[in-house]
Amino acid sequence: MLYREGLGVSKDLVQSYMWAAIAARRGELFAHAFMGAIELKMSESEIEEARARADAWTPKVY
Repeated sequence: MLYREGLGVSKDLVQSYMWAAIAARRGELFAHAFMGAIELKMSESEIEEARARADAWTPKVY
């Protein structure tokens, strides 16, 4: 939601979708609905970019 609304960060729908996709893969039920709402405001290329970023993301191990 931070990136979707630009709350404390620059507004970035691709980044917002990426984090929602990661959350959805981890079982967060609300994330699927959030992704659907964001998709309505994104181009197909933006959605593809966000999905690619989510696929490439790996958690940091400390």
